Amino acid sequence: MRNAEIVLGVIHERGTKGLPLEGLYRQLYNPSLYLLAYGRIYRNAGAMTPGATKETVDGMSLAKIGRIIDALRHERYRWAPARRVYIEKKGSKKMRPLGIPSWSDKLLQEVIRLLLEAYYNPQFNPASHGFRPKLGCHTALREVYHKWVGTKWFIEGDIAQCFDSLDHEVLLSILREKIHDNRFLRLIGGLLEYYRLASNLYQLNRLRWLMERSLTHTLAQKLCISVRGVYRRYRQVVDTGAGRTPVLQVTVERKEEQRPLVARWGGISLAWNIKAVINDAPLRICGPRTEIERRLLANQCELCGSTENIQVHHVRALKDLQIKGRAEKPFWVQVMAARKRKTLVTCKKCHDDIHAGRPTKPVTANGMTLESRVLRKA
Repeated sequence: MRNAEIVLGVIHERGTKGLPLEGLYRQLYNPSLYLLAYGRIYRNAGAMTPGATKETVDGMSLAKIGRIIDALRHERYRWAPARRVYIEKKGSKKMRPLGIPSWSDKLLQEVIRLLLEAYYNPQFNPASHGFRPKLGCHTALREVYHKWVGTKWFIEGDIAQCFDSLDHEVLLSILREKIHDNRFLRLIGGLLEYYRLASNLYQLNRLRWLMERSLTHTLAQKLCISVRGVYRRYRQVVDTGAGRTPVLQVTVERKEEQRPLVARWGGISLAWNIKAVINDAPLRICGPRTEIERRLLANQCELCGSTENIQVHHVRALKDLQIKGRAEKPFWVQVMAARKRKTLVTCKKCHDDIHAGRPTKPVTANGMTLESRVLRKA
């Protein structure tokens, strides 16, 4: 695989010269870019926060990167729905909605951001300091101090509801001017649809009608009844975020201690959601491979030495390792505490043992416990 820094360097060079980009989608097949992205975002507090699914950075592996790449290669990758939470605005008691994507989506979004930033950053105005590599408040203040001689007034401006107000078709049209790759643009367009910020979602009504027609005709044929009979048997009205909505629903009752199985068609609004918010604050890219990338690429369990099904165990903070009432710290806790790291590269068996609370204290071929070797090195 081509080194990520070389790939981004070539794209940066084309951006500097203003040359168009072709075949950008194929760069999403490069595992090196995902390792770079992983090294940039795994420390984020939100990395351990689940989205609509239970997936987080915990359990990250090269195999997961491979599955994402395989789905992209066959154009089967689909953005997962975001989990909506509300947080307080800074300096205000008002609440603003925040969309939390799944970990796989976060990883792919960071790869896309790396590619776009490498190309467009050299084309930005030099007076723009926000969310750019090696630029920020300090560089902006330095420029003001040295160049804005004699300035008496400063006018602060802000775009209210920025992601709600900007026309995303205009943004995509700007990308089309230089990025000549429809597959890449479709993937980004799908990301915008996934956040439901597009104003033409109503156009999916035709697709929904076709899918519902296919469903009802198939059920009618299998059950030897009419299509009208399918609607009479399965039509229900349920409460959704958009009010009471007619759907097709089948409910299978189970034992008292088990929840019923429910299969539902419909109930998803295709209305324009102007209040949707994207949390895509970009991160800087610089420097060589991070320690976590090197440890994952070593492809060896740091507990038992296995090289099969390697994953990364994550904790939110080192203080989480201090569990009250536990007489003796497990081996894996001692290793993480001694290294002062919130990550531990393990095989799947050791990772499962950690989450199940089973002991992990293997012995090496020379009879010395890995515990003594690791702690002595630490």
